[in-house]
Amino acid sequence: MKFLKTNWILIFITALTIFLLFDSLDKPYIGHHDWNGAFWGSITRNYLNYLNSDSFLTNFPRDLIFTHYTPFMPILFAISAGILGMHEYSLRLVSVFFSVIMVIFTYKIGKVLYGNLVGFVAAVFLMATPMFLYFGKMPDHEPIVTSLATVTLYFYIRHKGKNTKHYFLFLLFLTLALLESWPAYFLLVPLTFISLFVRRERLNAVLVPILLAVAVLAFHLIFIFYAKGFSGAEGFFLSGIGRASTGKLFFGATEYAATTFVSTEARYAVIYFTRILLFLSGIYVASFVIRLFFRKTNTRDIYLFSLFVYPTCFILTFRELAFIHDYKLYHFLPFITLSAAVIFCNLLGRLQKFLEDAGVRTFTIKLGLGVIMFATWALVYFERLPYLKTLQATSFNTPGYELGKLIKERTETEDYVLVNSREFKEFYEVFVTYYSDRVVEYDDLSIENYEESGGLFNNYKYIIFVKDRPFSKDLFEFLAQNHPSQIYGDYTFFSK
Repeated sequence: MKFLKTNWILIFITALTIFLLFDSLDKPYIGHHDWNGAFWGSITRNYLNYLNSDSFLTNFPRDLIFTHYTPFMPILFAISAGILGMHEYSLRLVSVFFSVIMVIFTYKIGKVLYGNLVGFVAAVFLMATPMFLYFGKMPDHEPIVTSLATVTLYFYIRHKGKNTKHYFLFLLFLTLALLESWPAYFLLVPLTFISLFVRRERLNAVLVPILLAVAVLAFHLIFIFYAKGFSGAEGFFLSGIGRASTGKLFFGATEYAATTFVSTEARYAVIYFTRILLFLSGIYVASFVIRLFFRKTNTRDIYLFSLFVYPTCFILTFRELAFIHDYKLYHFLPFITLSAAVIFCNLLGRLQKFLEDAGVRTFTIKLGLGVIMFATWALVYFERLPYLKTLQATSFNTPGYELGKLIKERTETEDYVLVNSREFKEFYEVFVTYYSDRVVEYDDLSIENYEESGGLFNNYKYIIFVKDRPFSKDLFEFLAQNHPSQIYGDYTFFSK
């Protein structure tokens, strides 16, 4: 009972977060941005296959690793899948775990900077947003690295010197964040500024986090050279440069002016963070800027503002990445909810004082403020609920899922399959790869190049045609006359 009484807020927000995120954990990867789940699912399977192979200790497969990112996240996925099996929920549970951690440490940051009420309000605001409720369980970097960055900031705030428990925990979680994904590097920008000009730490203490970042990057580059050689390192840098700001933005083949970026990100923010929280957070930002101009800021606001600075630096550096991927704004979640909670609780405090001065009974005041808090949370939760439900029901990647399952059911592990549609590949390759767990190749065969090859059935168990996708009708008719076929919905399987 003493434990429950002391930690009831943490227990409550943890239980509520788990309840809200556990919906549809086993949904196939067919929805909005579920490309990530299918892609990282295939990489996770590669890890498990390698670890279960006889050559685990003697032969490192150089094509195992996706070198654009450090291997920490797929290792986490592999651990979960190794315990629970290769399922959609085994990957999503990793993201859910870190999402719960982020809610807890958002509360703890609010508590240590502004008090228990601000931390609690920030936590419940956070878990009411569509951004969190949809992307908080997505098998990708954002829910994991944002959580680690939040924990890192908490222990940075708490540590008061080099030889403390909180200092070592700060370095530990910073290292994990750096190992997880590149946005964590931008957290060093505000932390370095705070260390130099706010905390006035010695230069050697300021350099330690920077040296950690250099060491992680050096480790990754060495690993790339080992696994892929110079071409791997070249691909790594070209990928990063390609995602960075270039003055013009592209969505597929469509070109946009760079000025479109701001309006697009603003629309993303309204949809995913809600107008209520953005309004409250906007008040905080405006007041912070005004106080900064008049040099009246305090340390706790500077700490909190670091959660705004690091994602801003990340988004502005990789504008094309953020322009295409709406969920890259996920990094702003802790700041928006904490800053909104600061303003909201400040308004509640003013209202409470007004009512006390007016002679209203304490019980009535507390009851009224509680009703206001719950009503505001409900408004945040329900503001974009129809959009959230639409997101959760999205299924436009179903063709890749369907074909992948059909191929897996009708082939053996060693079989090769050819899908005669490069157009289908452009949209659904990653889903077919994950759900088939087979070698699937793609082409646009004509009757001429089919005959020139001497017939392709020596290489493939099936040649598959997809309804309503461009293909050679002459080849289709030739195969229909000379080879057995089975039709499964929109897919025609030709065999020997």
